[in-house]
Amino acid sequence: MRIPLIQGQALVIRGWEPLPEAADLLSWANRVLNAPKGAQRRDMCDDGRGAYRFTSIVGGRLDACLFLARGTIEPIPERDAAAAMLGKIVDDAGLAAPLTLGDVG
Repeated sequence: MRIPLIQGQALVIRGWEPLPEAADLLSWANRVLNAPKGAQRRDMCDDGRGAYRFTSIVGGRLDACLFLARGTIEPIPERDAAAAMLGKIVDDAGLAAPLTLGDVG
């Protein structure tokens, strides 16, 4: 489902098909993000938890982000929180929350 946002768009993909295996996941995420040439990337991949976070930063601003989870152990960040960050100037500290995984237990 494609959801229009003020700063861009959100895609909700549930039950679509299994995620690519780890070896192919990064190239798949690159195609989904469609980041422009020269974009900075900040990614986090944890195969053990099945949690993956990908971001594209252009000119110091969050251009795109993709949060994926296999199963339900690791929740993905809320869409509204991620949408609020799109187009905003971000640094590593600003990306820490959406890229950090919580403790499972």
